[in-house]
Amino acid sequence: MAKELDSLRMGMKQFPQFEANYTNLFLALESRLEQLDRHLAYFDQFSVEVAQQKIQAETDEIQSRSAVLELAYQQMLKDLLAERDQFTRDYFAKARFNYIGFIVLFVISLVLLVANYFLGQKQQKLSLEKQQQRIQFELAQKDTQDFQTSFDNAAIGMGLVDDSGRWIRVNSSLCKMLGYTPEELINLTFQEITHPEDLFADLEQAKRLRNREIESYTIEKRYITKSGEIVWINLNGTAVWEEDGHFRYFIAQIENITPRKKYFADLKVQKERFEYVIEGTQAGTWEWNVQTGETVFNETWANIIGYQLEEISPVSIDTWMKYAHPDDLEQSNQKLQACFSKASDYYECECRMRHKDGHWVWVLDRGKVMTWTADGKPEKMYGTHTEISKFKELEYELSAKNAFTEAVLDTIDVGIVVANADGQLNRFNKATLEFHGLESKNISPDEWPEYYQLLTPDLSAHLSKEDVPLYRAWKGEKFENREFAIRHSSGDIRHISCSGSPIYTENHEFLGAVVAMKDISAEKIYKQTLLESERKFKGIFNSTFQFIGFLDLEGNLLEANQTALDFGGLRQEDVVGKKFWDCHWWQVSPQTQKQLQDAIQMAAKGEFVQYEVAVWDRDKRPVTILFNLKPIFNEEGKVFAIIPEGRLIQDIVDAREALKDKNVELQRFASVASHDLKEPLRMVINFLQLLHRKYDPILDDKGRQYIQFAVDASQRMNTLISELLEYSQLGNLDTPKEWVDTNSVVQTVLDYYSTTLEESGGRVYFSSLPNLWVRKVPFELLIRNLLGNSLKYRKPEIPPQITLSAMELENHWEFAVRDNGIGFEPEHAKSIFQMFKRLHTRQEFAGTGMGLATCQRIVEQHDGEIWAESIPGQGSVFRFTLAKPDSC
Repeated sequence: MAKELDSLRMGMKQFPQFEANYTNLFLALESRLEQLDRHLAYFDQFSVEVAQQKIQAETDEIQSRSAVLELAYQQMLKDLLAERDQFTRDYFAKARFNYIGFIVLFVISLVLLVANYFLGQKQQKLSLEKQQQRIQFELAQKDTQDFQTSFDNAAIGMGLVDDSGRWIRVNSSLCKMLGYTPEELINLTFQEITHPEDLFADLEQAKRLRNREIESYTIEKRYITKSGEIVWINLNGTAVWEEDGHFRYFIAQIENITPRKKYFADLKVQKERFEYVIEGTQAGTWEWNVQTGETVFNETWANIIGYQLEEISPVSIDTWMKYAHPDDLEQSNQKLQACFSKASDYYECECRMRHKDGHWVWVLDRGKVMTWTADGKPEKMYGTHTEISKFKELEYELSAKNAFTEAVLDTIDVGIVVANADGQLNRFNKATLEFHGLESKNISPDEWPEYYQLLTPDLSAHLSKEDVPLYRAWKGEKFENREFAIRHSSGDIRHISCSGSPIYTENHEFLGAVVAMKDISAEKIYKQTLLESERKFKGIFNSTFQFIGFLDLEGNLLEANQTALDFGGLRQEDVVGKKFWDCHWWQVSPQTQKQLQDAIQMAAKGEFVQYEVAVWDRDKRPVTILFNLKPIFNEEGKVFAIIPEGRLIQDIVDAREALKDKNVELQRFASVASHDLKEPLRMVINFLQLLHRKYDPILDDKGRQYIQFAVDASQRMNTLISELLEYSQLGNLDTPKEWVDTNSVVQTVLDYYSTTLEESGGRVYFSSLPNLWVRKVPFELLIRNLLGNSLKYRKPEIPPQITLSAMELENHWEFAVRDNGIGFEPEHAKSIFQMFKRLHTRQEFAGTGMGLATCQRIVEQHDGEIWAESIPGQGSVFRFTLAKPDSC
């Protein structure tokens, strides 16, 4: 750009009349370019955000220099246009002069012909006419010589062109302009050196001139020089005709306007550049004649408030006042008056403007008086309108955030102290003031320890300046959890934990330092108490009779209590840090180790694990323990550790094995006893029945009744013995569980009760019952007893209606057996599950009172519960739950 400006400056020396205007324009342009270079350098030196902030801060100066440049440009343009008009007038004057010269020559020739004619007619006047002819010829010859001299020495290019466009004669200025010799140029046509894009227009004008449609024409066109360069010229074309009206040749007057074209092109580029700047910054511009009120706004000015410029035209200073907020007019007027009185160089005001849709937009209005009247009054003022609504919103948000930050800092119990780059304290929050019991004071860092009573942690002395946390942060150090003490103005001691850091901008510019202080006096007391508690815990931990330890989630043993170590004859270093399953206790077998690994993985997922296992004691003897793995959860509900715990239960295991043996013996005894008891009963029943058949004819009614009583009692005794045997056999938990189709079991029971259902007209409803993991025979007995109970206690006159349903819960299945029988009183809801408990006489309903007791025992063996609900006369509901496999 500097090279182009220098070239332009040299070109302008050809136009000394514009030197003053050009100097003003050049200085204004040079100043603005220097400013643009500086702004571009900001983006190399700083971040985009910082560079934009710096440029925004210079908005006033940008507007000022732009306004000066625009004013210089307009003045230069005005003078150039005036010069162009004068040049045009001079050019046509010269053209007319040349035309008259040719007319004179023509007249002279005509006069010579007339003179020659009259010479033959008037011999007596021959000598006089010859003398006059000689004088006239000499005058014509002189005019021709003068024309040739003017043609050859003209400052502009001149040439004569024939009808085909070939040069007939050219002057030196044209040859110099195009870089050809006269001989070279005469061998060319003007079409050959005319730029292709301009040739058609030139030919059209020449054609019109040749046809005498016009007397002359002027166009701007381009020639191509011998070296191939483009030259802009202003061409004035006229035509010369013979006496008989035939075309003779064209006269071309050619002015080199390349410098002027380049100058105007540069000015246009610069003008467009500034227009782009205005458009890119979305700035509205305004011009105001303070004395007349005449105002000019650009389109952006109107767009800011939601209008097109034509919608608010015509505009004046009243237009601005119409849309400005009434509350902002006084402030704006005050700032304008300050500018008018030259108390301020610039006018700048933030105000609100009413938008077309009714809301208010914030604008930054900036301007400067550029011209003054002769008596010192402001005349022309130029400025910009920039919308700052978003900045105002950000300003409000920032203000709100600052207020929020201030409120937060004064609410938290953490002391905050801030020092600026000069070491001055400019922020003490409420907590800090409470730590010290005195106000902040701007004193030198040397005085901080004494004034603020900053002590060493052991309270033996004041801190040195170099040990004061804020000073260390101010010197560039970043630290955390440094402890010191503060003596409150009341004399109380506060133990403080402090973290600090220097403060830098994004560009690493030092702003100051900040420290955050926390009162840890209570924590120190708590830590002391915790140490005491830990000592007590260690004592309990190591003296308990249980084996206890700590595992991480990978199964590494972190600690084991002394009881566990003594049991295995081990020391802490023998086991700590090792995989738990690789420790001495678990070397009983690979199966034992694998079982422990799987159990730890389950506990790491949050499950409580418990099982019996044999481990080695110090002598490698297997000893049974009840082993637990309990997961420990953090505040987020995630497992972070596992507690293994074991209790010696070898005595219990031995007793349980002995009890199993006893149970086997008892079951064997019950079976034998049942058989031995049933056999005499069968004999009694058989003989009584024989007695009844043989002696019935001779027995009276009383005898027959006695025999019937005896038979019934024997049958009830047989039934009771069978049910007692079934009840005793339910205690065998070794019976394996299996998947059972409940629908199939219910159907089997219904087949069992088919006769009763047919006789009573009863119905049992069920559908889509689940598959269960149960002991099949006890489960079938459970269903049979409950359905039998509903069939037994039915209303005589109403067919029984029984519904069996199941509902899935998280860990259980819940079943319901609902009937329309006689029901029972609610107070008997628990007692009916006791052995031999009956609510009715044998005459009302037969039975032993063992059925529901048997149901309860079966349900409990399946980790469930059973209960009943009833309203007398409206039926009963028996509900029971059975655990799912994963919950057993």
